[in-house]
Amino acid sequence: MMQTFRAVFRAEVRTTRRLARTWVFAVLAVATTCIGYLYFTALHASMANLLQSVVTSPRFLVDSFGGYLLWFLMAAAVFLCFDIGSREQRERIADAFHTRPVSNIQLLVGRLAGVVATLAVPVVGFLVISQGVGALGQAFDWPIRATFEPVSLGVFLMVDALPALVLWVAIMFLLAAVLRSRLAVAVVAFSLFAVALWSFSRAPHWLVEYVAFAPDRLASDLVAAVPDAAGLVQRLAVAAVAAGALALAALCLPRPDTGSRVAHLVAAAVLLAGGATGIAAVVVQAHADLGKRDHWRIVHESANGVATDIHSVVGQVQIDPGRALSLDVSLTVGLPDEAPPALWLRFNPGMATSAVLIDDEPVAFEHRDGLLRTDLPAGAEDEATVTVRATGVPDPEFAYVDSAVDYRRIAGANPLRNLGTEASLFERGYVALMPGVHWLPGALATETSTRDFPTVDLVVQVPTDWLVAGPGRRESLGAGRYRFAPEAPVPQIAVLAADFEPFATTIDGIELELLLSRRHTGPVGYFAESTEGVSEALAGILRDADAL
Repeated sequence: MMQTFRAVFRAEVRTTRRLARTWVFAVLAVATTCIGYLYFTALHASMANLLQSVVTSPRFLVDSFGGYLLWFLMAAAVFLCFDIGSREQRERIADAFHTRPVSNIQLLVGRLAGVVATLAVPVVGFLVISQGVGALGQAFDWPIRATFEPVSLGVFLMVDALPALVLWVAIMFLLAAVLRSRLAVAVVAFSLFAVALWSFSRAPHWLVEYVAFAPDRLASDLVAAVPDAAGLVQRLAVAAVAAGALALAALCLPRPDTGSRVAHLVAAAVLLAGGATGIAAVVVQAHADLGKRDHWRIVHESANGVATDIHSVVGQVQIDPGRALSLDVSLTVGLPDEAPPALWLRFNPGMATSAVLIDDEPVAFEHRDGLLRTDLPAGAEDEATVTVRATGVPDPEFAYVDSAVDYRRIAGANPLRNLGTEASLFERGYVALMPGVHWLPGALATETSTRDFPTVDLVVQVPTDWLVAGPGRRESLGAGRYRFAPEAPVPQIAVLAADFEPFATTIDGIELELLLSRRHTGPVGYFAESTEGVSEALAGILRDADAL
């Protein structure tokens, strides 16, 4: 079987390699994508003095450039596959070809691999040119110096581009086997192509990631752009649909086959049904996740909580990166004159609450849908100390659920998405606990509530080689333990932890510190000769602020 596959594969590669249209599309695809890469790289270099959100670094745009390249290659696949069903008749070798001991499915699998391998050549060409120019630019200090982030590059090639090309080529084979007219195949194929482009441009963001051939993901040096479990299931379902289309094409191919037609038909039906079910299940789950945020918003809007003020936050925070966050915090809560029988707090549903104490006494509680409800003891006065103990990983979806705009629902051009899609991070190499996800218990917002400015005294435990940024000055307690106890109250509490490298200075008695991931310390060397000027500029800013 492998010998037959290799023979068909080599024959298909030789055939497509000799076609002039193969090279026309390859040159157009590589040239167009390289021009776009060079343009955006030069634009980013020329605007480096502005906010980096103005022009995203090409290092993180492999999905964008690769998406254009993929569309070119899918168009090229139409002209490489539209004669699969009639090639032998047109070349007058059908009688001799039909006598060869190769089954239709073996023939189509080998040809599919040959076409995909041919289409992979322009991809390799673009990567060699772009990565080579970027590497030379870094070596010789050229303005064009961006190379693609390696993880996002690998994800695009293996998880996005390869399944998309396999599916599209399989669909082309099916069309060619059924229609048997090159013009009809081209018309239907490009009609499908146009419909797909139109649909993707109008689909909301939450849907695009699970139906588009190559979704435009945000990439980062700190967080790998690897699809989640639902994304991987969708890719497996795409592979099943491609296999089903190929099996159906083998049945429709005008060539005698010794295999059982019923068995092929059953296999094609099972694969197509299984793939369609997998894609539908992923889409339904994604829509359900969207509905979960709506449910949270409704629950919080209907909660009959009372206005409470949090005066202080004191406790222990233990971070086990990528695994669990453990909290043992005490909140000093101000109660209204007529204390209600229950106290409501907003707390991330990803945290599992194990115990709640009020004034050191255990009380009954309920933690559901991001609301922590606790019973108040009889005789509660104007202030109570609420201790919450919980473990888990904050759900990043539990953020800004009452927002008037949700980037997930925006269709078409979505600039809001470029500002970021994750409200918190809890990776093995980086942790960002942002206030918006309510990783700490907080007061339930009501129409009469005022904004809390509590005093903070937190001890944060992280791996011994990590540093922490938090509210105020960091005080080291040894062995990966740090204390944050700023003198002034703070409006919001965020904790960020990683293997940071610190850069610090003191200006007019004020200590300033910059914490950078060690992956991002390279550009710091460019400022080595400008340290004095940077310090003078910062001193001027501080003096202006003091004067105000």
